Amino acid sequence: MDVTRDEIIEILGDMDVKLPANTKLPLDALQQRLTRAIELAQAPVTSDEVDPSKLKKWSIKASKKKPMIDVMGAVTWKEAAMLMAPVGQRNPMEYINAFISLRNAVVEIGVNWDEGSKLAVVEDEKMAYGFSMRIVDVYALTDDIPVFIVVYEHGSGSLFSRRAGIHFLSEPVPGMKPGQDGVEIKTTFLAQKLLLKVLEMNAKYLPESYAPALRPNEKKHGHKISFLLPIVPLTMREIGSLSKDVGCFICGNETASRCAGCQTVSYCGKVCQKADWARHKVECKNRSLENGTWLEIPLSGMGYNGMFVQSINKFSTVQGFGNDKLKADATSKLRSDADGPPENVHGDALFIIKIQVPPPGGMRAPIMIYDRQRSIEIYHRFDADRSGYEALEETARRTGYLGQKIYRYAKRTGVKKLSICLDREPSAEATKW
Repeated sequence: MDVTRDEIIEILGDMDVKLPANTKLPLDALQQRLTRAIELAQAPVTSDEVDPSKLKKWSIKASKKKPMIDVMGAVTWKEAAMLMAPVGQRNPMEYINAFISLRNAVVEIGVNWDEGSKLAVVEDEKMAYGFSMRIVDVYALTDDIPVFIVVYEHGSGSLFSRRAGIHFLSEPVPGMKPGQDGVEIKTTFLAQKLLLKVLEMNAKYLPESYAPALRPNEKKHGHKISFLLPIVPLTMREIGSLSKDVGCFICGNETASRCAGCQTVSYCGKVCQKADWARHKVECKNRSLENGTWLEIPLSGMGYNGMFVQSINKFSTVQGFGNDKLKADATSKLRSDADGPPENVHGDALFIIKIQVPPPGGMRAPIMIYDRQRSIEIYHRFDADRSGYEALEETARRTGYLGQKIYRYAKRTGVKKLSICLDREPSAEATKW
């Protein structure tokens, strides 16, 4: 049940890691990126091993009496908006998006554990493939994060069409009341592939000596042992790090640089860049940054009129919904002048920023400027740099979405200075955030 190249790109897209459809990144690089995305989406494992014999059993008391539906997941503002929309306007994303489908399945396993069920059947709507899964026990990775030890098997067709599945459902389960049923969970077929990838990855953290008791038919049919953790959306910072390298335009290998003239195409080296020059030179001339109009602004005046502000975006988790501690950095706290300028993580390289100006006609509130990873996030005030503020405002009014939002190239030109190219827009592929 291997995940194909196209499926990896689709799953990454479902996780908001948008790669160009024509990316030439090699399969092993895409596989590594998916593995890293899954690691970031799960509750963090901070050691090389997850040994249940050294963990405390999960208890309602330890979790401050929170039900599993609050402990096992988190909701982004984007997802919350979908859920709060009128029924007729909702997009059934769980049947389209493999990542949301997987997260819903994991939450449902936790919810049914609360209700005393230790068995789960995970199948797609057409029952083309399915998992049978038994929860052995639940331990506390931390006071706020449960880890579900599971045994499972999977195969083509409905669970009821496989001998292993029939035996799985008919055999008594320790800790379950007689007559108590397991739960059937519907997912997309691609979500099942993603679930298998998660289980195979997590199994590597279990010590070889760990061997929970298996039921006779679980031994007979070769059920495997792994664990599940809460799975939550990626933060904007994580999405930015996973989307950064789209591969060499010619060969797909890891990129070493972008075209210095326009920054729109990436290459692995001079050989591929030279091979592409005949095709690229006209585009490069039209988009050249070297001939662009650059504006330098000070990285001071970062406070928001003395107020404490916490910024959110569509990838931020909604506080009060789910387990906020699963993504402690899901929102970005605003710096003040006393903190000094933001750390320069880009060095001398160009990077893309989003500039958001206030609506026209109102007070000249600070202009928000930030990169995708939120490594730099400032509020540029009118009283701190009048000419720079007016130049950004005029550019956004003339060229931006609703006259308020634009993307531009920028570079750090000093410890406390940022230079912005006003008249060169990055490509649409580079600004999907």
